[in-house]
Amino acid sequence: MKLLKLVSLMPIAALLIGCQSTAIAPLTDGSLRDPRVSGVVVVRSYGDEFKIDGHDVPVFVQYAWDYTRGVATERITTPKGELISATDQPDLTLNLTDAERAYAFELAGQHPKLKAQFAQAGHVYGGFSFRESDDSACFRGSRCVHVVASTSDGYRKLAHAIVDLQAGIVVHTHYEPKQIKPLTGSELTSKGS
Repeated sequence: MKLLKLVSLMPIAALLIGCQSTAIAPLTDGSLRDPRVSGVVVVRSYGDEFKIDGHDVPVFVQYAWDYTRGVATERITTPKGELISATDQPDLTLNLTDAERAYAFELAGQHPKLKAQFAQAGHVYGGFSFRESDDSACFRGSRCVHVVASTSDGYRKLAHAIVDLQAGIVVHTHYEPKQIKPLTGSELTSKGS
């Protein structure tokens, strides 16, 4: 009976292990990758039912970002964990996990050109994807997202950056500069207006 219970828990354990990040991969500059953006990060997963060979089959669908290879992936398995398909989705843009979003905010907030504005911001938001075919820093293989700092009321945009989580860098410090009104002089010493 105990063996039967253990065997029935094995697919769940396999799925949970699949959700964990793998070893920390070094960035190109030799620094270590932040664990929040390492290995395979599962962004979305859900149960569904597919028609396979004329039968309705329950499946588990998982979308993830593979930081080792710089690509979105889709995995479809049976409830027992048997692989039905695994495909790379290079044109797929995925939402961020909470940990990825926090890392993006930290990268933007620590950048020398943005630090003062982020320190005084009443509100930081973003994390939505940025992918442009004419932007070599933010096309296939990148995980670029918007990060915006504003005053507490949200009416004054202090900074708008594009961060690439795949590379671990801020790629654009002043995105849409005509829409930004940074704090200046005495505004930087007292919380934003």
